[in-house]
Amino acid sequence: MKETGEDTTELIQEHENQQWDEIVEPDFLVTKKEYVVCVDTLGQDREISEEDRQYLIDLVLWFKSEWENNERQFLSHDIDLQLQYFEKHNVQEMIQHFLEEEEEAFNHEPSHEEDDQDHSEERLNYEKECARLQVVKQQLLTNKEALIHLTNYRVVKFLGVIQTALYLIGYSKEQVNIPETNLLNWKHCK
Repeated sequence: MKETGEDTTELIQEHENQQWDEIVEPDFLVTKKEYVVCVDTLGQDREISEEDRQYLIDLVLWFKSEWENNERQFLSHDIDLQLQYFEKHNVQEMIQHFLEEEEEAFNHEPSHEEDDQDHSEERLNYEKECARLQVVKQQLLTNKEALIHLTNYRVVKFLGVIQTALYLIGYSKEQVNIPETNLLNWKHCK
């Protein structure tokens, strides 16, 4: 903008004073499970009494409540593990370092001999992205403990990212996925 002679102070102030919307992460995907509870008198030719029915309904509702509480405790445990990990490791600094390495790899011009034909911009971008991918792969290989730490979690939000990371560090589709699907087999990976 300075090249065109426009004053940038007003734009900078507007940018600094702008109210940004809070980024809200999506909720965890849940699968509603419904079950049917059957009761049998086991050959006794009689009706189940209303008192027994109510007892069974109360028992099922108690079981449902306990199961949901248990799941919430597992999620809470996962959150506590994540917070402990963030406290133990300087995650923001680590991310910044990773991003700088990736950017450096992307901005590095690929070396070509002068005899080579002129490469199109698309080809150069492809080579830069390949270099960036190699840096990410190296980062994953040198920081396997971060991936291994994920095995302590019961609830994992972004399975596709973990699946891609496992592919990058050398695992095959057959080792990572549920047989004959493209879905990550989290229980097997743990």
